Amino acid sequence: MIIFVSTLALCSGYYIGQRWGLLWALAMVLGFNIYLIFFGVGRAKSWIRIPPFEGQDSWGVHRALEELTRGSRWGSPHLSLLPLDAPQALAAPTWDQRGHLVLTEGLLRILTPDETRAVLAFHVTAIRRRQMFGAAVATSILTAGLIITRLLDRAICVVIGSAKDPYSPQNSLATRTLSPLLRMLLHFTIQPQDYLRNDQACCEMGTSRHHLAQAIWKLDTLSKTLPFHSPVPLAHLFIVNPLTKRDWRRYLVSHPQIERRIHHLVGYFPP
Repeated sequence: MIIFVSTLALCSGYYIGQRWGLLWALAMVLGFNIYLIFFGVGRAKSWIRIPPFEGQDSWGVHRALEELTRGSRWGSPHLSLLPLDAPQALAAPTWDQRGHLVLTEGLLRILTPDETRAVLAFHVTAIRRRQMFGAAVATSILTAGLIITRLLDRAICVVIGSAKDPYSPQNSLATRTLSPLLRMLLHFTIQPQDYLRNDQACCEMGTSRHHLAQAIWKLDTLSKTLPFHSPVPLAHLFIVNPLTKRDWRRYLVSHPQIERRIHHLVGYFPP
């Protein structure tokens, strides 16, 4: 999508203003691409202000990461641990291309060592396959889109009034209306098939299909009773979807259906 939009802008600039039009279009394209990449990385970094996971590691996470990234060009990802019961894991883009892996204590307590290693392998594979670039672009697009829709929501509330219930549809009419458009833009950069391909690549590197399927199934099941409250523009960074499927957020889910994902791994559901 980025290549198509950039090429279209350059061609349009040249058609409209010849050389000067091309120069203006080139400046706009450069600014647009810098925003998409750098703002997405900065947005993720500003949210993940968590101390690094250092010191005692009774779960063996550091050892597992070292084994999974042995021989890697960039080394092990940055690692942080959240003291939360909600079991989740995410990998965020970073400037040095190592990625930032965040785990919760709930995940380490609930999953077996083999299942935890499978989760680590999934995110390491995503970083190696350069999926962090698409993740940064998706974060930028969703952040900008939601800023616009929420400004429109406030303008509508000024005109027609706001409901007392903060979760009332009346308070988010623009966001609800434009969510399908944001979903289309999201799927230009992050698609459900990307998770399936990453699952496959992870298993081809030696990860057990059964352990990965078990981990994904457990995390998805527990996300309904122990939800992780993630900002919407960062939800695609998680191994399983952290967003609710009851309101407009259901349009911005990039993960495939859990049944499809498990069946793709082991051929049956549940694992």
